[in-house]
Amino acid sequence: MIRICIVAALALALSGCAESNPQAEQAAFDATKPWLALMDAGDFDVCWETAAPSFRELINQEDWVALAHEYRDPLGAFKSRNLSTTSYFTDMWGAPAGEYAVVVYDSRWEAGAIYESLTMQRQPDGAWLLVGYAVQQQ
Repeated sequence: MIRICIVAALALALSGCAESNPQAEQAAFDATKPWLALMDAGDFDVCWETAAPSFRELINQEDWVALAHEYRDPLGAFKSRNLSTTSYFTDMWGAPAGEYAVVVYDSRWEAGAIYESLTMQRQPDGAWLLVGYAVQQQ
């Protein structure tokens, strides 16, 4: 398998064991849907703008848009996306204290299948925002 990280900002640096919090996992899952719709539409600038402040501090908008095009464009047309797993964490290696959920999708594209991993963090206002996005070929 080839691992392709668009921005692994906290997405892959898990520490400890996942905890059980179905309500938080559902809220984080729900928050991934509009963000992924923007990605699928190619609105990479808006994806960056709507991500968590910590995400925007790790990568500037121009670099994000370039990486998103580099990795998403070759996939071709979107076919389907199904939830694979959700995991809730309060202890993520190298990340500030807080609540995180990793949402993994099994996604199908014209050029093949990928896993999309979105790391979401609960913000002080209660909103779940993206702090990491990674793709991996299946």
